[in-house]
Amino acid sequence: MIGLPLQNIVFPISDKHIPHRRLFYDGIGAYDVKNRAFEIPGQYTCNFTSYLNSFSIKKWKKYTAIEKTTLSLVIQGTFKIDLIGYHLEETSPVENILKTCSYSLNTPKELNIEYPYSDDTIIGFRITTFDKCFIWTGKFIGEFYSDNIRDVCLSLVTTTCKKEKFVTENLELLKQEILASDEDIKNNLYIHVIDNGKTLNKSELDSWHITVHPNSNTGGSGGFSKGMLESLIQTPKATHVLLMDDDVLILPESIKRTYALLKVLKPLYHNCFVSGAMLYYENMSTQHEDIGTVTTEGFFSPLKPPLLLNNIKNVILNEENWTNSTRQYAAWWYCCIPVNLIEENGFSMPFFIRGDDVEYSLRCKAEIITMNGICIWHMGFEDKFSNSLNRYQEVRNMLIIRDVIDCCNSIKYINTAKKLFRQEILCFNYNGAEMVLRAINHYLQGPLFLKKICNEDIFKENNSKNEKLIPLASIFPLDQSIDIKSLKQDLPRKKGESFIYKLTYNGHRFLPINWLKKKSGIIAWGAYYQPQRQSLHKKLLAINISSQTGIYRSLDKTKYKKLKKEFYKLLLLYYMKHRKIQKEYRLKQQILVSAEYWKNII
Repeated sequence: MIGLPLQNIVFPISDKHIPHRRLFYDGIGAYDVKNRAFEIPGQYTCNFTSYLNSFSIKKWKKYTAIEKTTLSLVIQGTFKIDLIGYHLEETSPVENILKTCSYSLNTPKELNIEYPYSDDTIIGFRITTFDKCFIWTGKFIGEFYSDNIRDVCLSLVTTTCKKEKFVTENLELLKQEILASDEDIKNNLYIHVIDNGKTLNKSELDSWHITVHPNSNTGGSGGFSKGMLESLIQTPKATHVLLMDDDVLILPESIKRTYALLKVLKPLYHNCFVSGAMLYYENMSTQHEDIGTVTTEGFFSPLKPPLLLNNIKNVILNEENWTNSTRQYAAWWYCCIPVNLIEENGFSMPFFIRGDDVEYSLRCKAEIITMNGICIWHMGFEDKFSNSLNRYQEVRNMLIIRDVIDCCNSIKYINTAKKLFRQEILCFNYNGAEMVLRAINHYLQGPLFLKKICNEDIFKENNSKNEKLIPLASIFPLDQSIDIKSLKQDLPRKKGESFIYKLTYNGHRFLPINWLKKKSGIIAWGAYYQPQRQSLHKKLLAINISSQTGIYRSLDKTKYKKLKKEFYKLLLLYYMKHRKIQKEYRLKQQILVSAEYWKNII
């Protein structure tokens, strides 16, 4: 049997990570930068069975033919170490002490302690010190028969457009932690930076195993397709392509763990995607998503609820079995795809941005592997709501996804689009309503139109319809005091007012404007629908809660009439043409995702 390092113990060294130490360990201790060691004072306990440092033994046994697991530590001090495992019974975590060993080491020594057999979900270790203790390095080692190990060449592709700071910082981190290391992955990781903005200094950034590719701005779809193509023609040819967003905080250890997992996957799982979790950059202990799903209404949504990963219960829960959705997907903030699936299924649909990762997972019928500690940190999406993205890109692209992906055919997405149009009219966001109509209109123009527009021209034009919020301090005087904390919740509906609200389309018809409330209604900005808060006001103040910015909107009956007229016209066209349009998208899909198509535009 061959022993392979599968997972390093990581410590909170970065200033960003230190406040969230319970992702790394629970107890008393700190990393000593000068000595490059983790120090635990005497007479304290430190448990490393955490989100980033536990070992997902249940998943390793499912996906690989692991025979034995060993904890290896370079450590000094007088201490007791417990090898422990955890699982859930009902909703409560249960701890099992698998082995206990005591040591008194006057100098640093490498300890290798084998884990007994365990049926637990995760395993880890806990150290109780009797005197000061130092840990220099640690790792989990798995033993495998040689015929269960394969060669892997991993291509990391990131697409960027004018986000130089993120890219250069992440490249420097990858150089230091991986390309300058003595680990096996060093020689088998190739990094492709697709520069859609053409603002990176290629001559400065190109180096051993790192290549910058200036590219036309064809969005994430074109950028990632370009990266896939480069991965297929590089020498040596990649076996797997890891797609990763540019504006993320990375953990190089996640890439190392992905590489180690790929090397020892059972043949049954060779065609799986590996999906890295997105944790919130602004709240680094909270997981937003590791697997997504398309809802029955056609929205993109996390399969799991948000999980606070600084407690052991959620760390275990995150690794338990979740009901597989027939419409599950892996988002491209961190998604590893086998090259043979790219060769079989083609490249991204030319969506420019939004939904390309969803469509690709569904087209490949991907089975998805996730694992604690394989993750990135990304800013949440509340501040990123925009008419151009959420009301044009998502609506247009989901209408197409519904047509070309069998498991989405039952979604009556036109009904969702109608609701979104109505929602934006009712809160006086007329530009948002216009973007919904434009999305339907462009969808109805069919695949040849989509083929012509995978560039930034339409995206730039749509961006002019985005609202420009200003600081609340600049909106003075405010009409009334604002309870920011409760703004996301709507107010209880008033029956009589609710009837008038529906009858008049929130004052757009029948009622004279001077009959409406003079005080501005206060609503949450973004994807919220708050009928009582916005009911029968002349003006609304929409507030972005997290950024403390806002914008006034005014009721406009002229815009309402114009948009409703266009709405009914487009709906009639949709019901007349959508079956024909669906057939056209299905017929042209293979052309739109082909290498020949993408080579002509990137």
